[in-house]
Amino acid sequence: AAISFRKYHLLHHRHLGEPDLDADVPGPLEVKLIGRTAPRKAIWLLFFSFVQGVVRPMRLRRVRFFDGWTALNLVCQVACMAAFAALAGGRALAFLGLSSFFAIGLHPFGARWIQEHYVFKDGQETYSYYGPLNKLCFNMGYHNEHHDLVTVPWSRLPRIRALAPEFYDDLYAHRSWTALLFRFIMDSRVGPDRRTVRPGRAASP
Repeated sequence: AAISFRKYHLLHHRHLGEPDLDADVPGPLEVKLIGRTAPRKAIWLLFFSFVQGVVRPMRLRRVRFFDGWTALNLVCQVACMAAFAALAGGRALAFLGLSSFFAIGLHPFGARWIQEHYVFKDGQETYSYYGPLNKLCFNMGYHNEHHDLVTVPWSRLPRIRALAPEFYDDLYAHRSWTALLFRFIMDSRVGPDRRTVRPGRAASP
C-alpha cells in the first residue's frame, strides 16, 4: 500500500476537498448509497479499507491508477509474499492479509478516518484527536498539525502544538475515537456527505 498511499496522500494535501483529485473525499454515488442510516454507515466503515484503497482511486479519472512504480511494487510484493507463504504457510499469509484489511474499519482506531476531515464545527475543515490512543498509533491524531507542517515527523507533532498553542487551542478537537465512532454511526445528522468540498469542483457520479 505504501507506493499508492504516497501518491494519493500527496494529492490529498495538494488538492484537499477536490473530488476529482482527493481520494479522501467520498464520491456522489458513495454518499448516496451509504446515506445516514446506522447499518449502512457501519458496513461502510467495516469495509473501509476496500473503499479507500480500491473504490475511490478508481473514481479519480484524472489520476493514473496503474503506473511504473505501482507495477514494480506489485512485482516485489508478490515475490516477497510468495516467499513468506512458502516459509510460514498459508495461514500466516491470511493473517497478514486480514490484519491489513481490518486495520482500517469498524473499531476505535478506524474512527480516525472520520476524525480527520468530517465537519463537526462550521468553518473548520480539518480536526485533530488528542486522546491516549495517540501513544499507540504514532500520534496519528495530530491531523491539523500534520496538514500545517506536512514534513514534520509524526513523533514530533505534539511538540508543534506545544510550541504554537495559539494556533490549535481554539480549534474543535476530538478527545475520544470510541465516542466519535458511535456518534458517527448513530447520529442521523452525520454521514459521508459531511465534508468540505471545493466550490465548483464537484465530481459527477
